[in-house]
Amino acid sequence: MTGSPLLRLLLVFAALALIAIPAWRLTGREAPAPAVAGDKLPVVVHELALTFSSPILPSGISVRASNTVVATLTPETSPASATVSLPIPPEGLDLVVSATWPATAGQTNALRIQASLDSESLADTTLWGDPDVEDVITVTAPSKP
Repeated sequence: MTGSPLLRLLLVFAALALIAIPAWRLTGREAPAPAVAGDKLPVVVHELALTFSSPILPSGISVRASNTVVATLTPETSPASATVSLPIPPEGLDLVVSATWPATAGQTNALRIQASLDSESLADTTLWGDPDVEDVITVTAPSKP
C-alpha cells in the first residue's frame, strides 16, 4: 500500500465524522418544552348514572373515586342505581367498585356495572368475585363536553 499513514488516519477520521453527522442531527434535537398547567383542558363535573345488577342481591356496594367514597348502596332490588357528580378528565376516571354478598349467596358472584351520562354509555362491565368483588373500572370521558 502506498501513501502516508498519517494521511490514511486523517481520511478515516474524516469518514467517521461524515457518518456521525446524521446521527448527531437526529439525537441533538432540543427536548420539547414541558406542558404548563394552564395548557390542560378544564375538567367538567358530570352527573354520572351508575347501574348495578346481580342475579343475587349484594348486601352492600361501595364506589370510590380518587380515594373518596362517592356512592354507598344497600340494594333491595336488582338493578340498583345511583347518581353521582364527578369530574371526568379527558383521559378518563378510575372507579374502585367493592361489593359484598351475604354468606348464603354462594361462592362465585357477579356484578354488572353500567355507567352512563345522558343516555351515552361510558362503561359497561361485569366483575366476578369469590365470594366478594373489588375491582377498578375506567369511565371514559364523554364524547361531547
